[in-house]
Amino acid sequence: MRRLPRGPMIAIVAGLAVVAASFASHGPSRASAANVDTGVWGTPFTPPNAITAVHMALLNNGKVLMFGEEGVTAIWNPVSNTTVRINNPGPIFCGGHTILPDGRIFSAGGRTVGIHGPPITAIFDPKTNTWTKGPDMQAGRYYPTATLTANSKVFITGGSDENAQPNATSELYTPGSPPNTGWTLTVADDVRETQLPDADELRIIREYDPQGFWTRRGAD
Repeated sequence: MRRLPRGPMIAIVAGLAVVAASFASHGPSRASAANVDTGVWGTPFTPPNAITAVHMALLNNGKVLMFGEEGVTAIWNPVSNTTVRINNPGPIFCGGHTILPDGRIFSAGGRTVGIHGPPITAIFDPKTNTWTKGPDMQAGRYYPTATLTANSKVFITGGSDENAQPNATSELYTPGSPPNTGWTLTVADDVRETQLPDADELRIIREYDPQGFWTRRGAD
């Protein structure tokens, strides 16, 4: 895996109005009105107390969440141009993340060493600037893909496991208010060892898996 440069740097698209509007006094000059629809890159700059932002997400409060291999999470406020650092909940660097409907950030997997992936999950709450560790997945995942589905669940697939072997299974996570969170379904090669999907879940699985790679047709 090619290593990213150490110098942390962020270039913000001016089309993101919530971020661009704050740059008048803190960063690059504001883009002209003519560029609002198409977007324009501002001058690269380094936020204070920043980190190498391998993973980033725009939070629903206008702040920017960043985390990487340093073992810490940085929350940058573009209005005040300040950065708060907190500890990561575990080895979440090289995991996959998505934004939940309520604005929280869900992270799955990560890296312990090499391409060995841990089964860790965690949720970041922008209201409290805290991570909450979630239930472990059925197996580890290094660089998986986490996708928010239409029914507000998280579909997680891919990555390499604790033994650095390809993880050929997929899992479905149901978010909730901790501790009421957990795995309701493991979409694996043998669905007889898991809770069977309901009609809505099966419809979604069939739509994106018409050949039955993750499920057997017998589950109907």
